[in-house]
Amino acid sequence: MELSEADRAIRRFINEQPLYAPFVIRPEGVGGNPPDRPRMPASILRHCQRCDSGSAWVLAFPTNEDRKQNNRFTDEIASYICGHCGKETLTLWFVHEAHEHNERKRPIAWAFTKIGQNPSPQRLMDRDLAEALGGEIAKLYRKGLTSIAHGFGIGAQAYFRRVLEESCNVILEMFAQEAKAAGDLDAETRIRDAMTNRQMDERLKEAARALPSSLRPGNANPLKFLYDHYSRGIHRMEESDCLDAAQRLDWAMTYIFKGWRQQMQEARAFREVISEDPYAEE
Repeated sequence: MELSEADRAIRRFINEQPLYAPFVIRPEGVGGNPPDRPRMPASILRHCQRCDSGSAWVLAFPTNEDRKQNNRFTDEIASYICGHCGKETLTLWFVHEAHEHNERKRPIAWAFTKIGQNPSPQRLMDRDLAEALGGEIAKLYRKGLTSIAHGFGIGAQAYFRRVLEESCNVILEMFAQEAKAAGDLDAETRIRDAMTNRQMDERLKEAARALPSSLRPGNANPLKFLYDHYSRGIHRMEESDCLDAAQRLDWAMTYIFKGWRQQMQEARAFREVISEDPYAEE
């Protein structure tokens, strides 16, 4: 059975949401009636580090019996156990409150916030990204991921800004090489010129302007994305805004070093095959 958006949202909350960061869920009502507050699902999909499998995890607490007995913790704690090995567990402590009401003052959206988790929340760094950045920068990156997992937005954003400062020319060199491989020597020159700018934000801004359309999958400019989130003033941002910006920088960096680079490598291989095709028309 296909999950509703609210069902998918509560599972994202369980598996991905950092500590102390409110997560708003807006379920759909049935028959014109206000929606019920989302409950923890009976099962979730999650990777188990103990048995190294992606399997269904089963809700161990609260059970239906716990709810019938009006156990006061049924709306504050949820515990899951791996359905494959039956040994690894995940326990969440959370609070929730009405976030939005209708004209009759009935709640139609709820904000869920994790206040504890065991095992401690963690975000793993992509291996390709860690290898590309190197030891010291990768250490900073992992500290940024740890800050994200614990909901420390300002700290996370500070770490990712530092990572971007230290790795900027590594990133721009990748784009310059791909521009050269695509035969766009003008773009390569402009990107390399941008690399000499001492101001970090201007370096990214100039390189983003120089990026040719051939290096913008789906017409999306990865360098402009980095510039937009780096240039946001951290001292003028709320904790939640910093957390959002840090998460977006993590996504963008991982995409550039994994998804984007793989796309460019495949495009380069395709160009080479086409150029060597003996049956291609002149």
